[in-house]
Amino acid sequence: MHHRDILRCACAQIEHTPHSPDTLFHKHVEFLEQAHDGQMDLVVFPETSLTGYPPGGDAVRKMAIWADDAKLTALAQKCRHSYGVVGFVEHGRGGNFYNSIAWLHKGEVLKVYRKINLPTYGRLDEGKYFTAGKRSMTLDIDRHWICGGMICADSWDPGQLYLSAMRKSTVLALPIASTKEGVGGGFSNEHGWDIVGRYTAMIYGLPILMCNWTGPHLDMTFWGGSSIFGPDGTRYAHAGAGEELLTAEIAYADVIHARQTMPTVRTLMPQLMLRELPGLME
Repeated sequence: MHHRDILRCACAQIEHTPHSPDTLFHKHVEFLEQAHDGQMDLVVFPETSLTGYPPGGDAVRKMAIWADDAKLTALAQKCRHSYGVVGFVEHGRGGNFYNSIAWLHKGEVLKVYRKINLPTYGRLDEGKYFTAGKRSMTLDIDRHWICGGMICADSWDPGQLYLSAMRKSTVLALPIASTKEGVGGGFSNEHGWDIVGRYTAMIYGLPILMCNWTGPHLDMTFWGGSSIFGPDGTRYAHAGAGEELLTAEIAYADVIHARQTMPTVRTLMPQLMLRELPGLME
């Protein structure tokens, strides 16, 4: 298997237009073409990027597509060199609906990950209409780059971050759908996400591509602010409030250096978890 010493990364921060799925599709095509022209290796879109973020259960049923939908396949064909990470509301078997991402490459839908941690607090009601995913997931891009995948609130669960580290992720695709008003109570999503991104990247030596929407959602506002964090917790690139293809280069040598300096991944103790968790779950 070949490898890249440098991973050319992009976050495709696009405007939220759920009333116009064709607009969303064509926006994906446009940004994937830009990424191809820029020779990007990995391109991450926001949470539920292809369908729009649903305002409620009725919208989930109307927005949902199957994982073999023609639009996903068409976008995969645009990923001629790059790997694309695209979000969508997934229509699953048995009448279940999932908040999912698909890894796309060279005309194929390679893998589909389903969001596990469904927020149901503040103005977030995902647990009322989505079914939770059952397992964490990574995708091997090459010998160096193992791409982990989480969706928004997944990354606020230390257990899921631990599992991603156990799976040897060397870069994390993190689509989010974060509004200024979503949590409420004076909580700042912008500040919170900056802390989560920097801390997670630093503690695990894990570069992160965090991609948010921009634009309206009901009476709330997606604040943009997509970020690419380096393996030492430094923010390599930061988007504003508008549409943008945010890019950065990540060196594998920097991942190695970060993990030798802060050896969290090397010193993980899953055997302790296995010993302690059964008693805690009684």
